Amino acid sequence: MGGQITIGRQSQLEYWPGPALDTEGWVRKAREYYDLAVSLLRQALAGATRPPTSSLPEDASPQTVIAAQAAPLPTTDSDELVAATAILCVYEFLDASGSEWSRHLDGAKTLFEVAKDKMMPLAMPPSMADNFTYSLSGPVNQLSPAARLTQGRKAVFWNFARQDMLSAFINNTSTRLDTSDLAMWRNAGLKLTPEGLVCPSNTDHPDYTPENAMPEDLISNALIWLLMKLVNFISAGDDLPEGISPLGLGVRQRELLEYWEGLDRQLRVWYEGLPDTFHSAAVRPAEVKGGIAEKWFPRPMCASIMQSYHFARIQLLHNKPHMSTAVPFSARDCALSEPHPSPGISLAARHASYASILQLSRSHAKEIVAIGAGRSDEGTRIHSVQPLWTAGLVLGISEDDDEVSEETEGWRRSIISQLRGIERDMGWAAEYRVESLLHLWGLPPDWGIED
Repeated sequence: MGGQITIGRQSQLEYWPGPALDTEGWVRKAREYYDLAVSLLRQALAGATRPPTSSLPEDASPQTVIAAQAAPLPTTDSDELVAATAILCVYEFLDASGSEWSRHLDGAKTLFEVAKDKMMPLAMPPSMADNFTYSLSGPVNQLSPAARLTQGRKAVFWNFARQDMLSAFINNTSTRLDTSDLAMWRNAGLKLTPEGLVCPSNTDHPDYTPENAMPEDLISNALIWLLMKLVNFISAGDDLPEGISPLGLGVRQRELLEYWEGLDRQLRVWYEGLPDTFHSAAVRPAEVKGGIAEKWFPRPMCASIMQSYHFARIQLLHNKPHMSTAVPFSARDCALSEPHPSPGISLAARHASYASILQLSRSHAKEIVAIGAGRSDEGTRIHSVQPLWTAGLVLGISEDDDEVSEETEGWRRSIISQLRGIERDMGWAAEYRVESLLHLWGLPPDWGIED
């Protein structure tokens, strides 16, 4: 705490009051407190005021028993209970299966709904079909204003929102939070324009106003909100309202494309409004051709969120709807002057579009790896798993099926090394993404492990 730790500089908070514990002892102690926390949480949700002694683990230490009996349990609408639930959800993400983690997040959202006097109800999001029925630039949601959130509850809300986004992406489902409820997101701290775009926080931006500028943590949270929109778009697939073009595939594809363009615009507006702290302050170029550059940011949080931005860009590019071959591209879509382009021109335009997607995806993937190579702190690295995995999907595929180039080999080793380092150094699950990449590349599970 506060620099290099020595025996003489340790705070009393850093001393364990009981007898010294070995590694196995600390594991047992962590499980004891986890079991206690879950037990107390269940009792608080049931309306209990004091925990019965029988609810404690059989091998609970005397200090644990005293601590558990010392204070009354919080009420279901308290900040403490909501915060404890969010923290335990993080713990489940570390230790439990995806289904169990998802189940705990469902319970956490229910707890948010219970606390209606301090936070507005969080309705389940509408389907993507419903979202297509109105424009992204439509009027702001006119729900009745809710009570202001406390700072603590805002922090818990955004913790839950990030987990909700990750869970939805990993499981290919919709988010639990309603991304179209602009009143809720404004209440959580976001500064949005009347049409729902993120207000710029860069003083050089032509639309900058001091009262609508956000601090770095809320700028980062704004991207989480946009990522949730993107994840919902991906999970919905081709879902559209039944009333829209039941027989016209071309119209359906155009509606999808217009929604995609709206997401692209929202990401672009967010990026153009970033202050300088979200741009790398130092860059170490690759020493050899095909090598890996390193990028350093003045604040680790900014490095983390920029990895997420490039991750979002790759996912958006690879989920871009294309006009059906049954309805050739229009002159506007092809950027050509012919009013009725031939099928050959449509094919050429689509091929050019695919080539552009691949080129842009590789550029964003390289940014993800370069930021990761900049030796960010633990708080940044735990959020790198999905971006690094996505970068591996893009950079780890060899253009030649028979031979892997030296450059591709280098990208693979860097990505696998970074992912394994996350789980080795912090215990944050990442090996499952390593396994999926190695399987995709046709490599053995122990590939890349140094002897």
